[in-house]
Amino acid sequence: MRQLNKPELDLSRYQAIVFDFDGTLVPCLDLRAMKRKLIEFTIRETGIAREAIESMMMVEFIDHTQSWLEQKGEKHNYFERAHDLVKSIELEAANRTELFPGTAALLNRLQTSGLRIGVVTRNCEQAVRTMYPEVKQVCASLIARDQAKFLKPDPRHLQQCLDELEVPATGCLMVGDGIIDVQIAKDLGAASLAVTSGHNSASELEQAEPDWLLPHVNELEKYF
Repeated sequence: MRQLNKPELDLSRYQAIVFDFDGTLVPCLDLRAMKRKLIEFTIRETGIAREAIESMMMVEFIDHTQSWLEQKGEKHNYFERAHDLVKSIELEAANRTELFPGTAALLNRLQTSGLRIGVVTRNCEQAVRTMYPEVKQVCASLIARDQAKFLKPDPRHLQQCLDELEVPATGCLMVGDGIIDVQIAKDLGAASLAVTSGHNSASELEQAEPDWLLPHVNELEKYF
């Protein structure tokens, strides 16, 4: 345990734990490959310049490209086809992926201990259910891409989950493998715990200044 900003972790201080999904509860899906395919599809279908979209996250550059097409006055079915492509690639990967060994038991124990469990993810709900069929039985709130009014890194993604859980941000521990997971927790005043099992290295996560840093979500077992 790296105690970066707070004393020893005490889970009894929290009413809820909210988890990111990809890279936190399951091994990382290959988002880079997914993004490459989507960029090539977008350029081929619309003619937009690569440099106009390649620095954006996938959902955001789909929205940007759609707005660009509308500004040009072009009627185009790009938006729906792009989202269908993302979902098909995501589900193909999800069919080969499941929770980290031991993580289902951890989540069950957290729930039965009285903590409310939530998930906020940019994955679609069908992909989450494919990788974790029991998600709705264990998690009191799942705000996947389909349900989210705003997506991470917008902190309102986490706030939507907290509203469903009926828990204030100060009563929540946000757990994720991404810098954006740490940031949305900070933005709302929630505690943050980063794990190095996903897309970001320990040094990258340390720069985001989470409250705690662990190698893996299953390490939470030590802090009941």
